[in-house]
Amino acid sequence: MKTIVLFGATGATGSILLEQLINDNQIKKIITFTRQKLDDNDKVVQYILKDFTQLDSININADSVVTCLGTTLKKAGSIEAFEKIDRDLIYQIALWTKNNQIKEFHTLSSVGASTKASNYYLRVKGEMQELVKGVEIENTVFYQPSLLKGADRKEFRLKESASQFFFQLIADVSPTFEKYAPVDVKEMSTFIHQNLFKNNHGVTFYSSSEINSVSFLSGIEYFNKEKIVAKYLFLLGGIIAAIQAVIYSLSSSIFIKGISISILVTSILAFMVGGVILIQIPHYISSLKKELDLGTPFVEALRISKVIKTFNRLLTSELLTLVGGTILGFGFSNQLLQGIGFGAVFSAFTLLLIDTNLISNAKKYNNWFLTEAYK
Repeated sequence: MKTIVLFGATGATGSILLEQLINDNQIKKIITFTRQKLDDNDKVVQYILKDFTQLDSININADSVVTCLGTTLKKAGSIEAFEKIDRDLIYQIALWTKNNQIKEFHTLSSVGASTKASNYYLRVKGEMQELVKGVEIENTVFYQPSLLKGADRKEFRLKESASQFFFQLIADVSPTFEKYAPVDVKEMSTFIHQNLFKNNHGVTFYSSSEINSVSFLSGIEYFNKEKIVAKYLFLLGGIIAAIQAVIYSLSSSIFIKGISISILVTSILAFMVGGVILIQIPHYISSLKKELDLGTPFVEALRISKVIKTFNRLLTSELLTLVGGTILGFGFSNQLLQGIGFGAVFSAFTLLLIDTNLISNAKKYNNWFLTEAYK
């Protein structure tokens, strides 16, 4: 039975990790340090600190320390306040961990963290890593996710959502960029939970690609999600195609006709693809069951691999269409070409959103399949 010390239990990742630790029968006690009171639980011992300088006067017996602390420059209010949380406080906790003879220390950092980074945020994270490494705790683990997604936020953040889409896109286009893939906070907390008490020695770093490897969708979950997307493609593709056909036939504007042509072609393709997927899903489910029953899961594994490659090719085509549409829209004076260009940009961007979602689901299914089917 283990004892965990958790800092940041009220944050997006920390709050989920706290729930996972509470439900873990191997964990006897969770000691939290927060600025506000948490809900009472028999396994949780709470320390409420308004000032973390009080930390040094507290002695704890524990097996591991986890910090899920982090802020933004906007939230912190100043550069100095940001440094105090993302660098100095985590360093202070590492020193406290060492002084309490706790042998395991886990903390969140960031992809690209380096003392030589030109980006201020990444440089501070890099400085934090170097300071913590210098403490020489027996087992030090840094988690370096890209953007964290899935947090329960009260407000919509356009810049954050756009960044998540962009980094997911480049991660899907090439395995080289998988370390930049956004990480869901639930998957982040799960990965930390799974890496506790591994008896490693020295310093370990985990990137987004490794963290995302614990992201699973079972066969049924995957096909259900694929079915939902296919239904939308089929229904909306058909409806939008009909609407665009009417607009094209009624409009007297060459520019509008050009836009309609691009969207009409895309909608028809979406309608056809959605229909094909809907027809094929029952066959795939049946084949999956047969392969697992026969003990030859490699056939399904090969299919998943082909699906992911197909989606990657589609992403590449859509990116090229986006570039080509932009050139047509802004590089020509002909209204028909401009309309086709703008329509192509809109269509390609919409399909990029859909395909990044489909690739993400396929990769999660692949992770589950490789783990479960080959047991």
